[in-house]
Amino acid sequence: MSQQRTGETVEDANGADRPSTGILGFAEAWESPRNPFDQYVRRVSKAYFETRLDIESAAGWVKTSPAEVAALLRLAEMPDEDLAMIAVDIPPKTTWFALAEASTDGIRAGLDALQMKKSKRTAFARVIHAIRKVVGPSTSDKVGQLSGDVLIRMSKKAEKYNALSKKGRGALMSLGINKNNYGALTPKQIAFATNLLNELANANAIRRDSPDGDVRECKAVLDALGR
Repeated sequence: MSQQRTGETVEDANGADRPSTGILGFAEAWESPRNPFDQYVRRVSKAYFETRLDIESAAGWVKTSPAEVAALLRLAEMPDEDLAMIAVDIPPKTTWFALAEASTDGIRAGLDALQMKKSKRTAFARVIHAIRKVVGPSTSDKVGQLSGDVLIRMSKKAEKYNALSKKGRGALMSLGINKNNYGALTPKQIAFATNLLNELANANAIRRDSPDGDVRECKAVLDALGR
């Protein structure tokens, strides 16, 4: 059956509009209404994986940061019940990754903390503090503690193993340099670094039995990721 693109939909030979796929489908999903939020997250995640784009390229198409796309994709990995809790009142983007990593009790604590409107802390700081009290340090906390040298080393491994996109390898290198220069990464940077490191681990470029003379660094990364 032939297909023809007409604006924002795909029209089949019978003239019926069907949802777009590929890059256009992802862009449409991203720009679609965010309520109900749990359905929005599932819709965007499904559309993203149909594009086969890396996160950096996908973010460029919808004019947002790779960290925001990575955080939303992490939300999509949550159990339906936990994601539904978050969907009641869409939390700030800076808290998405922390909430996605938390247990059900941690999510409840984080959402309760967001209701503390008079707090001088940022939304991210409130959520992280509340989750830590319930479940201890999060993956984001642990990744944020990795040294810049470790991140730089992982960027070089990505190149050696032809893992990540060129942009992803460059981003990981930049994050390592920033960590060395400024001592800390922002919540968005940590979320992005976590996603890149997980991609590297999935590609088997980061291993506890690494043959590259960097077993200590690889163990530190895998421990931080909880793998």
